[in-house]
Amino acid sequence: MKTFDSIKSVFAACQNFSNLQKVAKLQTSLVDLYQSMGEDEFLNEFIDLLKHVLIIYKREPAVERTVEFVAEFVASFQQREAEDDAKKDGEEESAEESEEKEMHPFMSKCFDFFLTHHNVSSHAVRFRICQIINKLLSKMGSEAFIDDDLYERIYRSMLQRVRDKYPLIRVQAVAALARLQDPKDKGCPIIAAYLFLLERDPSADVRLAILSNIAATKKTLPALLGRTLDVKDSVRKLAFQVLAEKVDIKGLSIAQRIQLLNRGLNDRSDAVKEECLNKLLRRWFIQFEDNYLTLLKCLDVENSSETAEVALKHLIQGEEPKLLLQNFNLLDDSLMLDEDKLTCESATYWKCLVLHLQALGVSGEQHLDKVLPNLTDFCNFTRKYMFQQQAEETIEHQLESEFISQQLLTILTLHDHSDEAGRRVLTQLVNDLLVSPSISVRLVTPIMSLFTKLHKEEKERTQQVVELIAEIQEPIMDEQPSTPRIEVLSTDEQRRTELMIAKTRVQLFELRDALEENIKQQDFGQAAEIKSRIVELEEKKESLLATLGQQQQTMQDSQPETDSVIDSVMVRFKSLAISEALLKDLSLKATFTPALHSLLQTLIEPGIQDEDPAMRQAAVKCLGLCCLMNEELARKHFVLFLQVAQLDHEDIQKAALQILYDLLLIYGIDAFSKADHSPPSGVEQEKDDEELSMVSDESSIVDAKRISSSILSVLSELLYTEDSEKLSIATEGTAKLILCGRITGSTGAQLLSHLILLWYNPVTEEDVKLRQSLGKFFPLFALSSRVNQECVGEAFLPTMRTLFKAPASSPLAKVNTANVAELMVELTSAAHCNPAAAATKNITAESVHDTLARQIANEVLSEPESFGVVTLCTALTQLDLGLNESASQKDLLVLTDKMLNTLKNKQCVKLLQKFLVTLEKINEQNEEMRGELTENESEVIAYEQQIEATSVALSSLGSEKRSEKDMGDGGENSDEDNYAIDENSDEDDVFATTDTYPRPAQLKSTSLMSTEISCFEENLSTKTTKDTY
Repeated sequence: MKTFDSIKSVFAACQNFSNLQKVAKLQTSLVDLYQSMGEDEFLNEFIDLLKHVLIIYKREPAVERTVEFVAEFVASFQQREAEDDAKKDGEEESAEESEEKEMHPFMSKCFDFFLTHHNVSSHAVRFRICQIINKLLSKMGSEAFIDDDLYERIYRSMLQRVRDKYPLIRVQAVAALARLQDPKDKGCPIIAAYLFLLERDPSADVRLAILSNIAATKKTLPALLGRTLDVKDSVRKLAFQVLAEKVDIKGLSIAQRIQLLNRGLNDRSDAVKEECLNKLLRRWFIQFEDNYLTLLKCLDVENSSETAEVALKHLIQGEEPKLLLQNFNLLDDSLMLDEDKLTCESATYWKCLVLHLQALGVSGEQHLDKVLPNLTDFCNFTRKYMFQQQAEETIEHQLESEFISQQLLTILTLHDHSDEAGRRVLTQLVNDLLVSPSISVRLVTPIMSLFTKLHKEEKERTQQVVELIAEIQEPIMDEQPSTPRIEVLSTDEQRRTELMIAKTRVQLFELRDALEENIKQQDFGQAAEIKSRIVELEEKKESLLATLGQQQQTMQDSQPETDSVIDSVMVRFKSLAISEALLKDLSLKATFTPALHSLLQTLIEPGIQDEDPAMRQAAVKCLGLCCLMNEELARKHFVLFLQVAQLDHEDIQKAALQILYDLLLIYGIDAFSKADHSPPSGVEQEKDDEELSMVSDESSIVDAKRISSSILSVLSELLYTEDSEKLSIATEGTAKLILCGRITGSTGAQLLSHLILLWYNPVTEEDVKLRQSLGKFFPLFALSSRVNQECVGEAFLPTMRTLFKAPASSPLAKVNTANVAELMVELTSAAHCNPAAAATKNITAESVHDTLARQIANEVLSEPESFGVVTLCTALTQLDLGLNESASQKDLLVLTDKMLNTLKNKQCVKLLQKFLVTLEKINEQNEEMRGELTENESEVIAYEQQIEATSVALSSLGSEKRSEKDMGDGGENSDEDNYAIDENSDEDDVFATTDTYPRPAQLKSTSLMSTEISCFEENLSTKTTKDTY
C-alpha cells in the first residue's frame, strides 16, 4: 500500500476509502505521523485540515467519510490506552492511580477545540462539530470515562445546541447527549430536555432522534405512548418499534396495552399497522411463550373484546390449523368445554378459531369438525350454562357468565342451520331465552341476532317478536288490577319525624330536672304545671314512635310488592330492548305493519312518559327507529324530539339528538316545515276561490320558511354546547347534512365556518372523534364539486373575521390564522377539485379563487390597519387565478394598486408586489391567447370567402355547360361524348379539377371550427357533383 508522508495526504485519501481495512491502514499511517511529529505541531496541522471539512453543510459522501475517519482516529487513542493497560500482566493499579487516570491529551485538546467553537455563527460548523462529538462519544467503549469538567462542558454545550434553529443540528446534539443521560436520576436535565423536545419540537427528524436515544423509564413512558399519536407516520412507526424493544408488557397497565393496540390497529398508515402487529404484538406473544389464552388474559378480553379479538385473529392468521388445534386442547370427547375450563379467554379463543377455520374455506372444513360440536348438543350445552349461571350472586360472576354466554351465542350463529332437528331445538332455545325473566337485558342483542338469522322474512319476524313481547308482559297485565298503591313516607318526612322525637326527649329531660328542683324548693304549684306538661310530651312522643314504627312495618310488609314492581320495570325494559333490536334489523323501506303500530301504541309511547330515565331513553330510541320508517310518524313526533333534546336527562338528550339528525338527513328540513292551510269553506270560498288559494299558498310558504329558520337556529345553537359528547354528535350531524345537500346557501356557509372554527379551536383538541370526523369531512365535501367550493369560499371571510376579532381571553386567539387561510385556499383550488365535477363546469366561468381574490382585496382596503392584513395578503399569493375575463383582470389590477398605495407594512407590500407580478404574467398570457384567436379568426374568414368565390365560379361553370348541352341537342354537330364521363376514368379525377381550395388541416383553427369547415366542404362537394352531372 502507498505510504503517506503528510497529514494532508491522509485526509485526501480517506475521502475515497470506505473499506474498513484501508481505513485502518490510514489510521496507522496517521498514528505514525503523530509519533514522528510533535504533539502540538500535529494537532495544529490536524485542526487546520479539519476546518476545511467543518465549513461544508451539505452531506456529501466524501465529507461524511472524512468525518467518520476523524472520529475513528481520535477515539482510537483511548482504545490503545485500554489495550496497553490490559497487556500489563500481574500489575494492578491502586485506587489512587485509578482516580488520577486522565483522558489522552490529544483527545482532550480535540474536545476542547470542538466545545470552544460549538456556538459560532456558521450553521455548517455548528452542525459538523455536533456530528463529530456525537460520533466520538458513540465510538468510545462501554467502559470509557470522561472527567466531570468535560462532562459538564459537553452537557451545557449540547443543551444549547438542542435549541438551535436548524433541525439537523438539533438532531446531532440530541444524539450526542444520549450517553450522558442518567435514567436512575429522576431529575436528570437531559431527560427533561428530551421530554420537552419530544412534545414540542416541530421537526419530525428531531422527534425521531429523541425516540431512538431516550431511555425507557416510568417517567418517559407517557411521552413514548404519546408519540403513537404523532402527526408523522414515521414517528408513530418508530414509537411502536421503541415500545416493543425497550418496554416489557408487564411494565404496561392493561389500559395502556389496550390503548396501544387500539391506536396501532386503527392507524391510517399501513406501515404503522404492520409495525404494531408484527413488532409489538408479536413480541408480547413471544414473552408469554406463544400462549394465546395467557395473552388474552393480559389484554382483559372481557372489557376489551373487540381489540383482543382483532389481535388474536392476526396472530392465528398465518398459523397452520393443526398447530392451532394442538394449542387448544381443552375440548373433551364431545367437543365441549368443562365448566372449570370455560372462561372468558377460552370462549373467545374458541369462537375466533371457528371463525378462522370457516374463513379458510375447503382447507378448513376438515378441521372444523374437530372444534365445532353438533348443533343439538351445543344448544343443550348453551341452555344448561345460561340458565344455570343466573343463580350467581356476585356481580363479577354475573358479568363473566354474560360475556361467556355472548361467545356461545355467537358460535351458535356459525353453525349450519340446514338440519331441521337442530334448527327446531335452536328456535325453541332462542324463544325461551327471550321470554325468560332470568336472562339479562345485555344478552338481548346477541339473542336477537340469532333470531334474525333464523327468521329472515321481515314481516314474519316482526309478527313473532310482537307475540313474544306480549307473552313476556302477560304476568304484568295480570298483576296490574290487584296491585295496591303503597302510601309510604318519604325519606325527608321520616327524618323529620325522628328529629321531632329527639327534640321531645330533650324537652322531657329538661322538665324532669325542673320538676325535681321545684320539689326540693317546695314550689308545688309550679311542680304541678311541669308535671302536666311532662304528661303531654310523653303522649306526643308515644304518638311519634307509633307513627315511625308503623312506617317501618309498612315498608317491611310491602317489600315483596316492591320487588314485584321492580320486576315489572325490568320486564318492560327488556321488551323495549327487544323492540329496539327488531327495529334496527328492519330496512328503512319496510312497511310499517299493524303489528308495529300495536307495538308503538302499547309499549313505546307509554315508555316515553315513564319516570325512569333508562326506560325513557330506550323508548326514545325505539320511537326514533319507527320514525325512520314512516315519514308521517316522523313529522308527528319531530317537535317531541326537539323538546327531549333540550330538556330531558343528558343521555336521553344525546339519543334524541342523533335521531333528529337522522330524520333531517333522510327526509330533509322541508319535510318538517310543511304547514296545512286549507282554505275556508262556505259561500265566500265559492266566490273568491282563486284569490283564497293564492293567499293560502303565500301563507304556507311564509310558515315553511319560518319553521325552517327555527330548525336551523336550533341546529346552530347545538354547536355552542359545552358538553363534549353532545358537541361531537351535533358536529357530525351538521357535517352530514351539509355533505348531503340538506343545508345549502348562506346558512350552509355559516355552519361550515363554525365547523372550521371548531376544528381549530384548542378546546376540542382532546375530542379525537370530533377532530377525525371533521378532518375527513372538509376535503370530501369541498373537492367533490364546484358548488361546494363556492360554499367554502363564501365561508372564508366570516371565518377569518372571527379569528381576527377574537379577544385575548378566547381560545380562538391561539389559533394560527395563516394555517386556517391556507387550508381554505387549498379546499377552494380548482386543481384539487374532482375531475368529473371540474369537467362539467364552464371553462369561461370565473373560478372560485378569482372571486375570492376580489373579496380579500376589498376586505384589506376596508380595514387596512387590521391585525389580519398580513394573513390576507399571504392568502392572495396562494390563490390559483384563472382570470378568463378581462374585466376581472382590470378589477384586480386596480384593487392591487390601491392596496399598494394604502398599506405601509413592508411585509404586506412585498406580498402584494409578488401578487402583482402574478397578475401581470396572467395578463400577458391572456393577451397572447387573444392574439392567436384573432389570427385564427382572420384565416377562417379568408378561407370562407375563398370557398364562397369557388362556389360561385362552379355554379357559373355548370350553367354554361348546361346551356351548351341544350344547344348541342338541337344541332347536327352535337357530340354527347364531349361532356360524358369515361366509364374507366377515376371518379376522384373529376373532383380533382374543381378541388382547388386549401384543406382545413392547413389552418390554425380550433377543432370545432375545423369540424364545421369540413362539413361545409362536404356539402359543397356534393352540390358541385350534382351540378356537374
